[in-house]
Amino acid sequence: LVEDPDGLGTDYPAAERKHGTSMASLIINGDLNTNESYKPDSFLYVRPIMHFDGNRESVPKNRLLIDLIHQAVREIKQNPETEDIRLINLCICDQFRPFYYSLSSIAKMLDWLSWQYNVLFIVSAGNFTEDLVFPKENGGPLSNLNEHELQEKAVTEIYKNQRFKRLLAPAESINALTIGGINTDNSDNPPGRHLELFYDNNLPAPYNPITFGFKKSVKPDLIEQGGRCLYMEHGSTPESTTLGLIDQPARTPGLKVAYPSNSVNYSEKGVGHTMGTSNAAALTSRNAIKIMEALDELNAPNLGIDSIDERFYPVLSKCLLVHSTSWGCPTQMLETILKNHGVQGQKVKKEIQKFLGYGKPNISTAIECLKNRATIIGYDTLENSEGGIYEFPIPACINRVPRKLIITVAWISPINVSHKDYRKCHLELTPQNLNHFFPSNKRNTEVHTQNVVKGTVDHRVYEINQPREPINYSEETLKVKVSCRQDAAALDETIRYAVAVTFEENSGADLPVYEEIREHIQQAVRIQGS
Repeated sequence: LVEDPDGLGTDYPAAERKHGTSMASLIINGDLNTNESYKPDSFLYVRPIMHFDGNRESVPKNRLLIDLIHQAVREIKQNPETEDIRLINLCICDQFRPFYYSLSSIAKMLDWLSWQYNVLFIVSAGNFTEDLVFPKENGGPLSNLNEHELQEKAVTEIYKNQRFKRLLAPAESINALTIGGINTDNSDNPPGRHLELFYDNNLPAPYNPITFGFKKSVKPDLIEQGGRCLYMEHGSTPESTTLGLIDQPARTPGLKVAYPSNSVNYSEKGVGHTMGTSNAAALTSRNAIKIMEALDELNAPNLGIDSIDERFYPVLSKCLLVHSTSWGCPTQMLETILKNHGVQGQKVKKEIQKFLGYGKPNISTAIECLKNRATIIGYDTLENSEGGIYEFPIPACINRVPRKLIITVAWISPINVSHKDYRKCHLELTPQNLNHFFPSNKRNTEVHTQNVVKGTVDHRVYEINQPREPINYSEETLKVKVSCRQDAAALDETIRYAVAVTFEENSGADLPVYEEIREHIQQAVRIQGS
């Protein structure tokens, strides 16, 4: 459903409707090269906020982007026919408003709209397509380097210039999920001379921001397929080589999408290829729809369980998207490059978070259980100084085997724009007896806890790869406390939140984790004063 009450499409030729068409294609179909069978049951509502200015798609010069977004969201949520929309995909960034320390007006507005209308925004982190300058070594061209050498050199130079690769407004929004792009797709390279900087398809793309969010919170939150990019040498001095991004709209490489047929001379009509963090945001929105539809299935009356309150769908989707992430393969390579660059100790994890955020989602881990893996979700409300304690049974089969525990809590916070801390609500995640099951001197963690407590998602990953001592079963359940406290002046609001816990054994023995937890699980939550 496309609704254009502002009449922006009046002078907007069909051949120029590229960005919105490609985003809708990715949300509904995914990358067309993968031939995914899944199609959302939900309808897609499209509200244009750009027009064609005679040269390109852009925001009308006589309108402020902040006003267009505010008006669109307000009218959507106040219309009885569309008021149940819980997810909004926003793939527009202001290239003239990189985030340094202060939040943009648009980001503040998204945070307010998220709280006011209980909606999850998924936004793109922004693209950086500027030239890359590489110092020459031994006077040779970059084309003389093998793929390993070129990748290491590229990541090193991009990291050295990270101060220029900031989030673009409104990607710094604290309530939204901000998505960066991974340098991967399923397309072929075009003929001709070009350089592909990364051979590892799990790395963030060169156009990705490398940064933190407000008050050094984790941003981008997630990374998802954005499409590969190619470069060509177009400048050289005795000291350096300059690479420029090859800009061939709709040509490979990239994600294959629906595309206006007469806007490009392409052999296959009606499709094209695109790259960027907007692609990644659209695919993440597609995954969020999968989560919401999985929640709908849990509400089926024939299951005989309590139905999930649909008002919690936005925070549950936010929680489960982050819960399904992992850093994966790039970690070791990034760690080596960072250490060679002088980064040491705990700072290594903090710097890796700038590249990967919480990681790439594997949505099946959030909505499907396996024999050796079980995910438990919960949701509730808290007020200031209240806390909820969740008790999760520990499967006996994970004793003395490699195991992983993932805990995530997510919420949408009201804001105080007049206070330096801005975020009014902080939910604190505390595993109270973690050492019984994951001794602190044995466990590894992916994320750095100093950063995860600064936003509106708290995500912890604990892993033991070589357990020797048996689990201390003096307590049969893992206790996880979620506490609510005010952060920016008085907190009078009631906060909706969601929590997810996953147990997984990694021994390869396919142990019955799911069955043991299912047999013993109990809802043991109590609200108490902190």
